[in-house]
Amino acid sequence: LYDSNRDIYGKIYKISDNKITQNNSKKALKIYGNQLGATMEKYNGPYSPETEIIYFKEAIEKNDKNGFAKLDKNISTYKNIIKDFLAIKVPSDLASQHLVLINALSKFMEITKYLKNYPQDSIGALMSLKQYYGNQRKFVNSVTFIFDNLRNKGVFFKEQPPSFEKSWSDVKKEYQLYLMSLPKLFGTLLTITIYLIDNSDLPGLPF
Repeated sequence: LYDSNRDIYGKIYKISDNKITQNNSKKALKIYGNQLGATMEKYNGPYSPETEIIYFKEAIEKNDKNGFAKLDKNISTYKNIIKDFLAIKVPSDLASQHLVLINALSKFMEITKYLKNYPQDSIGALMSLKQYYGNQRKFVNSVTFIFDNLRNKGVFFKEQPPSFEKSWSDVKKEYQLYLMSLPKLFGTLLTITIYLIDNSDLPGLPF
């Protein structure tokens, strides 16, 4: 169950968990960028990152306990992305930001586990949502840093998909849509909060 005295984290990876190369040439950076982009594109589908919020919301609105089982596939997606990210050879100049990406994904996976566990721990599910969007910003900011760093070093991706630039373009569009949809998202959180209060035996929520 949720512990209100701590933040939610999954496994915390260390820099030594990455496959780091001291080769920071344009060629090495371009290979890294394309591998990163290919991985992000590989998992773009019905259970891609962030779709867990959609399935969680649907299960809440329909009061469908079985609907939370869908989140197992989201958890599996995060697990596989992390595995693939750890297999990429990372130029040392980008190693710290690559690690930020991996730990953000690990936290997304842990949060999704809390969302899936809503029928047993509704408070934990709600509190995990409070940390979701901050973690999302951390992930996007890290992707932005990597992309800008590559651009500043003269590394561009225009040959063929899948490429980092194509995947980054998708991420950027999603983030812009996210910013535009904030009022609706907050409305969703408010709806879920009210639902939890109305269906909880507890005197109140620990805000």
